[in-house]
Amino acid sequence: MHHDISDCQAVSKLTGLLDLAMAHCALTAVPQELASAPKLKSLLLEGNPFDDKKMPKVLKEGRLKNIITHIKKHGAPPSKESEAEAAAAMSKLALAAAAAAARSYRLLPVEKDSNFDVHVHPEVKGVRPHLVCAVLRGVNFAALPGLFENFIALQTSIHESPLCNKRAAAAIGTHDMDKLQLPLHYEALAPADISFVPLARDADAAAAAAGDSAEDAAAAAAAASRFKLGQAVTADQLPQYFAGDRSMLKYLSYIQDKPSKAAPLFAVLRDSAQAVLSVSPVINAEHCKVTPETQQVLLEVSSSESLEAAQKAALEFLEQYGKACSAAAAAAGVEQQLQVSPVRMLTLGTGHVRSIFPR
Repeated sequence: MHHDISDCQAVSKLTGLLDLAMAHCALTAVPQELASAPKLKSLLLEGNPFDDKKMPKVLKEGRLKNIITHIKKHGAPPSKESEAEAAAAMSKLALAAAAAAARSYRLLPVEKDSNFDVHVHPEVKGVRPHLVCAVLRGVNFAALPGLFENFIALQTSIHESPLCNKRAAAAIGTHDMDKLQLPLHYEALAPADISFVPLARDADAAAAAAGDSAEDAAAAAAAASRFKLGQAVTADQLPQYFAGDRSMLKYLSYIQDKPSKAAPLFAVLRDSAQAVLSVSPVINAEHCKVTPETQQVLLEVSSSESLEAAQKAALEFLEQYGKACSAAAAAAGVEQQLQVSPVRMLTLGTGHVRSIFPR
């Protein structure tokens, strides 16, 4: 269904409009009145099937002044409409503007011509079918004291919250974007075919994770002796790798205990060089871990329950981290807002757009 806002004379009345995000909303026209919004700073309209064939090119250039000039000249002229139609159209735009203003981060346009896509393989449908991703831009951990620690703690907090339910409902992964080769692939593989170096933990963290019993402690010690730091393992070795660590074994049970008529498969996110990013909901890979020097972060949230569960957890992370960024910047006496690029989920082979997140 297409939503045409070309008849919305009420747009010009949105005098406080700062940001308008209506990318991929099936809009066929833009009203000339939109060019009259006096405070407009950001306008996201990419991915709409405009009747004006020159509009996509103008949008791709990304210059707001040129976009406004084009809309003023070539936008849909005002037309007569009923009060009810005007009110409905204005309500739609007002809601979009309010949502943009309420976010603690700035949502950037969808980069359709880039490789910021995830190709979803059909096998994940019966394993862990729901995944959303987003790219956090201009992450400035080094310049803002305490921000990196907040970033790490936030993941743990949301994992423990009802949104993720200790990873049973959804699981969060974060990766250094600059260490990945794009595009990415979300697929399901046999555990023996998944080889990677798991995210390292220091000795104190490993000891704290071990169970209270002497048996757990002995199992953890044996695992530490068998698997050296930086050693690659296959996913079918993870039960031995995490021996004695009841928390990690519990996460592993979420996929090990999944009923299946076929051999068990694990959901894995890999880059185009087939380097593993994560085996969800268990563990991330060491090679792309986020450090205080990281500049761009790939956020991934997966769920076996529903796409909505993954989206809610991801939105909570973005909102809370956006607030943390603004607070840290204010404390340092600088102006900085988290910027987020949406990521498209594409069906492998056909390129069909399954979802875009965030919107």
